[in-house]
Amino acid sequence: MTKSDKNNLTYPDVIDAILKTVTGPLPVAELARRMLAELPSTARDPQAAMRNHILKARGWQLVFTTAETIIPLRLAYQGVRFRLQLTHANLDRGLLPLNDILQGYLPQNLVVEQLQFVDAAGAAIPTRIFIATEKTKSPFGIYYNENIVRAGLGTWYRAQKISARDYLVVTILDWEQGRLQLERVPAGRWSRDLLVERDRLLADLFYDVLEGAREERIYNNEAVPTVYTRLIDQPGPPPGHWMEVITADPRMTHDRWQIVYSDRRLNPLEMLLGGSRQTRRPSTVVASNEQRQRIYRLRASLAGNPKIWREIDIQGRQTLADLDRALREAFNHDCGDHMAGFWKLIPRAPQASLAASPARRRPATRIREVEIGAVDPMGGGEAAGIAIAELGLGVGDHLIYVYDFGDWVEHTLALQAVAAPQADLQYPCEVARNKPQYVYCTICHQAGRQQVAGWICRDCSQRQGAAFLLCADCARQHPMHYIHALLY
Repeated sequence: MTKSDKNNLTYPDVIDAILKTVTGPLPVAELARRMLAELPSTARDPQAAMRNHILKARGWQLVFTTAETIIPLRLAYQGVRFRLQLTHANLDRGLLPLNDILQGYLPQNLVVEQLQFVDAAGAAIPTRIFIATEKTKSPFGIYYNENIVRAGLGTWYRAQKISARDYLVVTILDWEQGRLQLERVPAGRWSRDLLVERDRLLADLFYDVLEGAREERIYNNEAVPTVYTRLIDQPGPPPGHWMEVITADPRMTHDRWQIVYSDRRLNPLEMLLGGSRQTRRPSTVVASNEQRQRIYRLRASLAGNPKIWREIDIQGRQTLADLDRALREAFNHDCGDHMAGFWKLIPRAPQASLAASPARRRPATRIREVEIGAVDPMGGGEAAGIAIAELGLGVGDHLIYVYDFGDWVEHTLALQAVAAPQADLQYPCEVARNKPQYVYCTICHQAGRQQVAGWICRDCSQRQGAAFLLCADCARQHPMHYIHALLY
């Protein structure tokens, strides 16, 4: 290598060169040492800098088998097997759809015309690759052009006498070159129970990876090889295609590029666009009559200002629509306008930071927000009829309540206690609130008076760079600006 070549060398280049020589799992520390030997670093902590470069290579060049061990992608995919069932249409036309296989099981930069297929004996299968451009609809309803890739295998299909009831087992022989083995397995060779067991095992591994991910999503380029490094190959049937397995699992969903929780919280943009709304599955339990009679005390606090809180008692038989109405009244929200929604906070598996050194790495307790559903001010919405007792809450559990998806006014609800009802109370009811910390009218203060403010002018506050507060009298005389009530 010339000096000029070395000056142009990048760490991804160095990682790629090292991985070409690797024949099995490699300690992260050893990979970092070899990287520094090829391209020294001027960073204050060279080992930490190399670890960060290695983290960036996840899913593109390598995957982690443990927190301290990696394996090249070509080895992670070596020998991976999965089963498919072909449709009557594809069998009649002699085609094998390749987009999904390319998406999760082969390099994204693979030249599809170079794909190679062999049979169980290693003999080449005559193949012709067809590429057609078709319009595809995105999850947000936007159409885009996509190259649809199919392999012509009609001669081999007829020779094998494959039917739509048979299974086609695909084995990755060479991930980098796109060399795949195809094998027909007659229908009936494997029991349905065994197939279900293999698919469940694969689904559980994907769910474990999702639970351990930093975010509440995993991208398939990292998830698929990670899962297969953990999957112990067994005699008999392989699991189905990863997309089909996840689609059938109620805990997860995917969009071909990433895997997320089925009951995940939608962000405000997704809510406005209606994205993934069909994936929501409200998490409820069967409640006993006793649980329906009990009183649940919830402390609701503003997410942006937790010093403002209210305690609400609500009976287990009452619904989220009842709780929504009580919260609107307690926090002076409009009771006749704007949607609201509820989420439940669920613990996730602890995660240790891969970026930290082993000695300093500590598992962190994490939560995810499970969407329960929306409630409209008229008492409708998919979550409106869910009873409080059906949420399966225990003392210390939390909910998120959002009023007005446009302004996104978020509240945290913590279950304080569960007790017997009192005969003289009508539920739901507010039982406590924070001691108000009053602020005073800006105009009155400038005139030498102290008058408690009940309003804030957003226009004047923005113009002056400080909260512009108004008492009731001053608010009535204030220009037609954007003002709204203060909450104490």
